Amino acid sequence: MNRVIVCITGRPGVGKSTAFFKIVEGLRNNGINVFGFYCPEVREQGKRIGFRIVDLVTGDSDWLAIVMDRVSTINIVPGRRIGRYIVNERCVQIAERALKALPPEPRVLAIDEIGPMELSIPKLRMLMLNAISREKNALLVIHRNLSDKEFLTLFRERNADVVVLNEHNRNYIPMQILEKFLESLRT
Repeated sequence: MNRVIVCITGRPGVGKSTAFFKIVEGLRNNGINVFGFYCPEVREQGKRIGFRIVDLVTGDSDWLAIVMDRVSTINIVPGRRIGRYIVNERCVQIAERALKALPPEPRVLAIDEIGPMELSIPKLRMLMLNAISREKNALLVIHRNLSDKEFLTLFRERNADVVVLNEHNRNYIPMQILEKFLESLRT
């Protein structure tokens, strides 16, 4: 079995998460075990109030970050401030379970996304680095301005394909990435 690491990046709103879920669904439809987590935004009355962290297998979730004026209304362990959000240090429990509960082979690690909020939690950062280092196959959505030297070095050492999603390629790129994984997992 070959090793495939694919990093999807692009500007906000271009469809990175949509591509991620198309690939995850395609892998699962082909009998591939997918594990990891994703971090969807949460909106109320049309306004973004924060982000959750969700285990791809169990659906368990917690707040990753929430706007400062809502911190007192929920039970979080406040961490760093990123823009107008306060990061929830406790969310690492969801990620830890998601990244350590290894399904049987064939499998693909999937994380959406590796960005400033996720990287602001030291334990979560190390969990992601260790999981990517350990796994043969990974589908990762990365922040377009990712500058973490350890992640960039790891991606270079693992010969990761970095795919920049845009309006012109977002309709066919997910199928190309899916085929790359399936070809690798068949051999």
